[in-house]
Amino acid sequence: MKQFPTVISGVERTCTLRDFEPGDTGAVLDIFNASVRNDFAAFPERELDESVVMRLTSQALDYGFLVAEIAGEAAGFCLLRPMYPFTNMRLVGEVTYFIRPQFRRCGIGGTMLNELTRRAGEKGMKSLLAQISSQNKVSIAFHRKNGFRRSGRIKEAGTKFGKAFDVVFMQKCI
Repeated sequence: MKQFPTVISGVERTCTLRDFEPGDTGAVLDIFNASVRNDFAAFPERELDESVVMRLTSQALDYGFLVAEIAGEAAGFCLLRPMYPFTNMRLVGEVTYFIRPQFRRCGIGGTMLNELTRRAGEKGMKSLLAQISSQNKVSIAFHRKNGFRRSGRIKEAGTKFGKAFDVVFMQKCI
């Protein structure tokens, strides 16, 4: 468990970054599905169910599935998993994070990324990969600011809200 100060609407608050617990499933789904409904941070067009959280939990097992909590409310979540499941290819970790809109731009994302980077280093990973919708300019800028560089792009990988989007791959050596 890690605690750090953050400022939300001009008020300093304490945010706790802790390991995911099964009781967090509903909050994680709510945070993720809000992005499904409202923005390009999540790729799917339709809301997902608990089976997705179970799959993410199993992928992040032993790597990191964390929840950011402020005053007892889940403000966001993040996870680290190997890009490939093969033991000889666990040098690249894939990072994922979602934050409730009212808690964005408060330092939570950077703190999550720092913790995932630390854990990736402990696991012997050499780089981190983020897959981002080309329509998600804020996430692309966040990753660039945090040392990620574009490493690939899949043109017109999907559609959402009637718009085509590419998947941008950004990678950071650690």
